[in-house]
Amino acid sequence: MIEIESSVMGPSDVGEILSPWAREFEQLTRIHVHLVPIDWNWNTIFKYGVYGHGPDVSEVGSSWVASLAAMNALRPFTVGEVRFLGGAETFLAESWKSCLTADDFNVWGLPWTSQVLVLYYRKDLLEQFGIARTEEECRTAFATHSALVETLSRLQAEGVSHPLALWVTEEWYVIHSAASWVWGAGGEFIVPEGNQVIFDQPAAMAGLRDYFGLRAFMRPSCTAEDNSRNQLYRGIPAVAIECQVPYIFFREHQPEELPKWGISSVPGVPYIGGSNLVIWKHSRQPDAAMKWVQFLIKKIDEQIGAMRAEDFPTRLKALDQWAASGDRFAIGFVESLKRGRGHVSARLWGLVEEKLLGVFPRIWEEVLSDPSRDVEEALHQHLDPLARNLNRTLKN
Repeated sequence: MIEIESSVMGPSDVGEILSPWAREFEQLTRIHVHLVPIDWNWNTIFKYGVYGHGPDVSEVGSSWVASLAAMNALRPFTVGEVRFLGGAETFLAESWKSCLTADDFNVWGLPWTSQVLVLYYRKDLLEQFGIARTEEECRTAFATHSALVETLSRLQAEGVSHPLALWVTEEWYVIHSAASWVWGAGGEFIVPEGNQVIFDQPAAMAGLRDYFGLRAFMRPSCTAEDNSRNQLYRGIPAVAIECQVPYIFFREHQPEELPKWGISSVPGVPYIGGSNLVIWKHSRQPDAAMKWVQFLIKKIDEQIGAMRAEDFPTRLKALDQWAASGDRFAIGFVESLKRGRGHVSARLWGLVEEKLLGVFPRIWEEVLSDPSRDVEEALHQHLDPLARNLNRTLKN
């Protein structure tokens, strides 16, 4: 029997969750898959590429593919393999773009899961305080940064002292949620060529200034318990920026909570993330690995939102079928997925992302704990030297 190894990212029980899929695959193909659960950790994935050994197939963050391709660590997918799955046009455009690089025509990964950040809001509070009563009025209340600030100010005036929850500690979401404001202001974190970061330039800084300026509506502490997801679970905020995890949690464990909530696109440009499947260049079983990749994409299409809490498929047909069910949350998520975008697929973006991950939480801690701290000054103090250091690295 042929054996391959596949790393998957997620909580410690992700291997157990996927084991039935691996058993089904073995029955169909006589190929045994050893599942290797890992954290969402760039360093582990990076080592697979550097040392040239490890799994045959890996689930990787959608923004990491270009960096791995630049290391010459991946096996590209052929035109025939892409065609077998229906072609590029069957996937979300932004998810597909994350599998390419700016400087060649190879396909280095295949989109597997997607997630999108949306704005959750308490319908009942907006109605109670006369802020918005219809779905259209709710959308208008959060359509722009200015509208969001006005809505939060009205909630605060009605006695909701800290109406907003965002991600403030060291987790990828602390970068991803800020991205909507950066892009909405016309800024970027890095140029497409990957040889210069520009998050310290005026457009990006304007977006970050607005984003971190939302501290006036947030709880002053900066701990994991104050991240948007944990606050949502405890029913604290009136507004939060989050992915689909809280929705699925409420749907499966607290369905009585769902009628209180609505979702809307975030101001700016919604962030789309997720994961791609790659086959490593060091794999000795590339044909078996490809069959496993095809199987995984098919399975996630069939079980939308059911495999792991944060997983939606990346194929348009599966998403459209879900939205056609009439579920108002499904419609909202799919709309945001179709109008959102991901990070630039650039060489060494993984390094840039990792460095920002260390800095953003420190900025949050400073501006939340000290209301007199000037937001723009804090941004320049932390981001200007980081940009200089990264640019020296990227240009070498």
